Amino acid sequence: MASKSDGKSRGPASQPGRAGRKGGRRTRPRNPFRRPVFRFVVLLLIILGSFEVLLLTAWMKENVIPHSLRFYANMSGAVLSLFGEDVQVNESVISSHRFSVNIKKGCDAVQPIALFIAAVLASPVMRRSKLPGLFFGLLFLVVMNLVRVVSLFYVGVYFDRKYFDMMHHDVWQATFIILAILAWAGWALWAAKRTVRTAHEHA
Repeated sequence: MASKSDGKSRGPASQPGRAGRKGGRRTRPRNPFRRPVFRFVVLLLIILGSFEVLLLTAWMKENVIPHSLRFYANMSGAVLSLFGEDVQVNESVISSHRFSVNIKKGCDAVQPIALFIAAVLASPVMRRSKLPGLFFGLLFLVVMNLVRVVSLFYVGVYFDRKYFDMMHHDVWQATFIILAILAWAGWALWAAKRTVRTAHEHA
């Protein structure tokens, strides 16, 4: 009886040693850059920071920004003409006998567009899903900026100056940031579903 009990006692005694060896193994620290959310935030900040630096260059100030402002002025003037407005476009100014709008830096939706582009490029999805997202997202934001300019023209025609300033500085500025985020969110949902579907097809 004693020998049997001794044998039983030796069996469990060896287990802590094995468990201790397992517990003594060193685990490598996880690389936080492999986490999709962390990687997305870091890349987003890097791209946005790079864009802000690019905006400060003379090339952007002298070439890209002026052409962008003239583009919106010409397109908005064409839309207003379709609505029966007798407008003249000179550089970035849309004028008529009823009201005039001068499209300046900040009214070109450059920063919301940059936010959208950065979010798409930083998203952890298939690269081939990013190109259609950039195309349709940019098209959507450009069209919405034309809507902004045209709507501000009519606000200036029919309402007091204070309402024009409110729509210009408060309503449309915040609305455009929201539109950029919604455009990215809509694309991200589509891209995620496409990624999952492709993974199932190749499984």
